[in-house]
Amino acid sequence: MLLIIGGVLIFTCKYWFKNCIIGIGKADFTSSSKWENEDGYLTLNTSFDSQKNIVIDPIFKGGHVKCSFGEVILDLRKTELPEGNSKLIVDVSFGSVSVIVPSTWNIQIKGNSMFGTFSDERLNKTYYPEETRHLTIEGKVAFGECELRD
Repeated sequence: MLLIIGGVLIFTCKYWFKNCIIGIGKADFTSSSKWENEDGYLTLNTSFDSQKNIVIDPIFKGGHVKCSFGEVILDLRKTELPEGNSKLIVDVSFGSVSVIVPSTWNIQIKGNSMFGTFSDERLNKTYYPEETRHLTIEGKVAFGECELRD
């Protein structure tokens, strides 16, 4: 009984708050996404939206993915890494980012999470520092999820 009353109160407060803000005209709950891919460098910003992006550039040099209150699926299986280190920075807040990579890539992960998860779901999770081509994924996750898979 207490759960039902609590749920009704939460629903009522959310409904009242949303209508109050929209009625005043101070909030705009629209989605926005920005995707740029220039010379092998990716910039992707998403908020209140869902996107699936496939990178088809011949060389992937790195990039920055920012997702808030949304979902991003980034597929890197149709591209190659250049010689040296490429860096992908992922920033997630209240959202989900999945990065799909070829199983042959050499990847190092440096991730921080606060009330969220930063996980490596690949079958082969090895990292060889002596390899000439490798990708470093640096990320921050707050109240969300970032997943690396092949």
